[in-house]
Amino acid sequence: MLATDYLPAERTPEDLLFKESEVVAANRLLQVCLEAMPEFILILNKNREIIGGNQKFLRTFGFEKLDEAMGKRFGDAVECVNSKLGPNGCGTSVKCRTCGLTNSIVNCAETNSRSINECYLTLRASDAVEFEVIASPLQLGPYDFLILSLRDISAEKRKKILERVFFHDVLNTAGGLQGLASIIAMETNSTNEEVGMMMNLTERLIDEIKLHRDLLSAEKGEFFCQPQWFKITPFMRELKTLYAGHKIAEGKELILDEDENADIYADKVLLSRIAGNLIKNALEASLPGERVTISYTVLLETLVLSVNNPKVLTQRIKSQLFQRSFTTKKEPGHGLGTYSVKLFTEKYLHGTVTLTSHAPDGTTVYIEIPKVAPEPGRKD
Repeated sequence: MLATDYLPAERTPEDLLFKESEVVAANRLLQVCLEAMPEFILILNKNREIIGGNQKFLRTFGFEKLDEAMGKRFGDAVECVNSKLGPNGCGTSVKCRTCGLTNSIVNCAETNSRSINECYLTLRASDAVEFEVIASPLQLGPYDFLILSLRDISAEKRKKILERVFFHDVLNTAGGLQGLASIIAMETNSTNEEVGMMMNLTERLIDEIKLHRDLLSAEKGEFFCQPQWFKITPFMRELKTLYAGHKIAEGKELILDEDENADIYADKVLLSRIAGNLIKNALEASLPGERVTISYTVLLETLVLSVNNPKVLTQRIKSQLFQRSFTTKKEPGHGLGTYSVKLFTEKYLHGTVTLTSHAPDGTTVYIEIPKVAPEPGRKD
């Protein structure tokens, strides 16, 4: 019995290894499927040895033909540094116990089902690589094999780290600027117009940074709601007061059509951001002297918020309004407002977004959400 610090190290006899590789090579449908896959694909036998693979794997790791990798275990074939630490190569060192790739192979073999993991490999030829690993059982005649799929996620991981660091640092900088503006306001005069503008600008800057941070998280499914109880009437009144004093509301009438007060259990900050986006869009679309109406209706189990402005949209705009990066504005840098409204409402507030636009009523966007948010993890 060969020495090992983790998985069995026994090797397949050469004649059986050749027979297994022949079975794989003879299956034309399997070969076509292997080459159609964008990932690195390998076929392994019970001893974790390579008996098949696609050209992407071979070319990337410097093999001219499959025979050069045949019979090797993955770590040995790609020169993983940890494979050199074990008494008999890949899978036999102490460090292999925490390897995502090795453990996916083990889990797949033990459960005879698909196993997904992440693997961080340090290679002699090319520094560190991170893979998403999927191991799936494969039976060909009397043989039990395993399909190993590896997708390089190194760039995704680096991007995620850079995003996290960027948002952390830029929020700290903006927060420092806001603190400085507050100190200036206290030491001079809170009625000073320039200081007031600085305070408003820093608040808007922080809100925009948080919006883009949360939008990235939401698109990846990594955003988490923080529901709380609040009264809907004061919430809507605060929104109306906030945007009535906004620069884009100058010369326009912003009114609130109230319904009964009610207790709502939802992510208050997120709902404020969604409603705020709709109000800003409506004000920007309106001309001086025109009216924008925000309203809410309390139903038996849901809450409906709506924002109306007099402008009527064309069919082309209506069909694209909630798409990512679509904007009706001429200046660059817009196009995430209505997209984020739909994304956050439907995916995280468990609601719906609808739109009507026709003369003489103008354009109204409705969002309907549960009065009581589902518990985290539920898909209601």
